[in-house]
Amino acid sequence: MYLGNIDFASIKRNDFEAIGEVPGLNAIGYGLYLDASTAFAIEENYFHSPTSIRKGIGLIINEAGPDNNEVYNNRFENLQNGSIAQGYNRQSGGSVDGLCYKCNDFINNATDIRISPRSIRQLTNSDGIAYHQGANIPGDNLAPAGNTFTTTSNLKDINNTCNWIIYYRHHYGPASLLPNPADLTTNYQVFGTTYNKTISCPSRIGTGTGKEETRLAMEGAESQASDVQSSLDALIDGGSTPELHQEVINSTPDEGLLLRNQLLADSPYLSDTILKTSINKEEVLNNAMIRDVLVANPQSAKSAQMVEMIDGRIVPMTDEMKNEVLSGQTTTSSKESLEATLSSYKHEVWVNFVNLCNLYAGDTLHTWQSDTMGVLLAGANTPGTRYQLAFWQLFKGNPATAQQVMGNIPSEFTLDAGEQALHNRYATLLNEL
Repeated sequence: MYLGNIDFASIKRNDFEAIGEVPGLNAIGYGLYLDASTAFAIEENYFHSPTSIRKGIGLIINEAGPDNNEVYNNRFENLQNGSIAQGYNRQSGGSVDGLCYKCNDFINNATDIRISPRSIRQLTNSDGIAYHQGANIPGDNLAPAGNTFTTTSNLKDINNTCNWIIYYRHHYGPASLLPNPADLTTNYQVFGTTYNKTISCPSRIGTGTGKEETRLAMEGAESQASDVQSSLDALIDGGSTPELHQEVINSTPDEGLLLRNQLLADSPYLSDTILKTSINKEEVLNNAMIRDVLVANPQSAKSAQMVEMIDGRIVPMTDEMKNEVLSGQTTTSSKESLEATLSSYKHEVWVNFVNLCNLYAGDTLHTWQSDTMGVLLAGANTPGTRYQLAFWQLFKGNPATAQQVMGNIPSEFTLDAGEQALHNRYATLLNEL
């Protein structure tokens, strides 16, 4: 089954059989392929090959964008690749938004989850899935990712050739909760959590939750996300990234120790902007000083760009110092834990938003419901929902409003080169319709 440019797809409780190779058509079969689609609900499906021989791909998600989509509570069995996430499926340069695999069961697959870039020649910040898979909320059995993985004779549980991820798993439970082997992945046990399939991964289908309950749940998660964001804003870079950035840029060689101490005082809450600028201030921060700063901010070790910048310093860092920095790949900081909590709440907002839109779209008794869809799309405040709002306005017979929504996106959101190229394609499509 192939879905291209289909948003708000609801795919639940289906049986997808990957039939394997089809000569002349495709080298390897798949069950479901979502291409350039977002705001989907993929829940409680069974993806498998017709025999016990591992063949085919269960689910392919290609270029879903930075939205907080989830693949939730599905079963993948006897496949060459359980699921493949291709290309841009995460926030560019961020650590909060993107695709999350949650509560899925992977059984007897060669590779359970494969994460591959848009281009093997050039990795971008948008390649991969959400930095945080699950969250570190002690005692909350719903917070960890809750996937179970193939445990015998497989190639990889997570084959990741994109950007780093942190995978949060339950403290107590079966060995299959641990993805191993897993590339470019930090495994973290969430204290005081116990895995129980029914409790940790409750079904979202047939709960009887109506529009009002869903809206209240969405607003509650929005409030929690806002509180966590406020805490982060007060902590990151001492509360002012521009001010600290200028201090680093304007620092002089005789201020090296003073700057190092200032950066350590704001650790582990330094932003990537500050860390990268600090690495480049080699005339101020010698290798020992920058080593201290990077060790205090373990997120730096998970950034391929920062590791490359370390290697590019004029005076090379010793192997011993670099290994101290790279030890951050096996640990998480309080900044990362707080960002994971924010990510969890934002995923909850998105899931409820998608459910609410589907509830209104499915209500054929009230014509005013379509206007409510526009209000929901306008309030979601993501680039993806802005594109949806633009095309919604067009199909409502408001081409001028559609053009205005589309034209405002670059000023409302910071777009990198890839996102700007995507915006240009959407704008061209809108003009042609």
